[in-house]
Amino acid sequence: MLVLLFVLKTYFFTNRYPPEKAHYSICFQTLFSILTNSIPVIDAIWNSFGIALISSGFSALVWYAHVQGNHASQLVDLVEDSVRNALLCFRFLPAFLLLGLISFIVDRWRGFLLNCHQVQARMHDVGVCIGSSVINPENLNTRRKLFRLYRYLNVVHAQTYASVCTLLPQKPQSFVAYGLLTDEEASLIEPMENKARDTVVTWIGIVIEEMIKENMIRELAVTNSLTLGIRAATGKHHDLFVRNMPNIWFGLCSCIVNYLVVLQTIHAIIQLDSKSIQAINSVDERRSALYVYSACVLIFSFLMASTYWVAEKMIDMLIMPFHDGDDAYNVDALLAGTDRTLFAALRATFDKDILDKGIKRVFYRDAWRGAFRRVRKKVTVSNSFRNTTFRRK
Repeated sequence: MLVLLFVLKTYFFTNRYPPEKAHYSICFQTLFSILTNSIPVIDAIWNSFGIALISSGFSALVWYAHVQGNHASQLVDLVEDSVRNALLCFRFLPAFLLLGLISFIVDRWRGFLLNCHQVQARMHDVGVCIGSSVINPENLNTRRKLFRLYRYLNVVHAQTYASVCTLLPQKPQSFVAYGLLTDEEASLIEPMENKARDTVVTWIGIVIEEMIKENMIRELAVTNSLTLGIRAATGKHHDLFVRNMPNIWFGLCSCIVNYLVVLQTIHAIIQLDSKSIQAINSVDERRSALYVYSACVLIFSFLMASTYWVAEKMIDMLIMPFHDGDDAYNVDALLAGTDRTLFAALRATFDKDILDKGIKRVFYRDAWRGAFRRVRKKVTVSNSFRNTTFRRK
């Protein structure tokens, strides 16, 4: 029986809501697997490999033109000089636009994560402040109001992430089955549609004010800023979805990055030195040069194209932080952690008398032990003094 309980606890009752979807260590194999698990990155890699194959095929034509040594070879050299000069002047702008765009997306992703923690913190603040300021926890009406706060806070938290987690209740009536709303409360906020969460936040403020007026909690221990903080943090969660980069910025960056990839691919194809090829007289050596040159064009074209296209695909991966992926948020941990914190904080004063009795019991026990040690020490010293005096006499 004990073995069965241990197995159940180990595999079913521990770490049910991990804060992250996966724990990664900084090593090449792990980081490479993260990239290969992303569909946008895989698409960018396949596109880069395709353009690398095409460029490798055209490299044979450039080699043939240089081998012939005719007017086509001179034309290729002129085009190579022009493309190289264009790249020297043009390479900075695409990299600058792409770097700024990636920085914006990463900051936006981190903004979602920080705001999720702020929403959770505002919920915890209400639970701790209300739970620590209860005057008479034995009162049944007080406990009913505390339970109502517990229900409303969990409803607000779940409604905040309902749009990004389809497993959460999507309608007010769905909360009735979980015991978080009554039928009357659900029917009241049903017509509010997208303002149902703000309505429940207002109910939280109303319940707190009622508890203050009915002398259930200390007035100076709770302020209106707690309710306002919840509304601000939950509202910011939805505001972050519309705080995207300008469309003209994204369009221009994507277009210029593609220009740069095409120019770099063309330069990789035509950068073969014509004089070096024409100086080779052996057919086998020229053929070996063709093989090496085609392989270099294939590799370098792939590296140059994948560098920019994979970086550009980071936008598709990070623009929606709550979708599936290695960097997606797991709101289960936030919801479960808040539920447990509110349950513990709002009922913290229910067993305060037992805690006080236990502290007094420990204090009295330590006091008696201390007094007994002092008396015993005095008796020992007195007996030692008497034995010494008797021996002297």
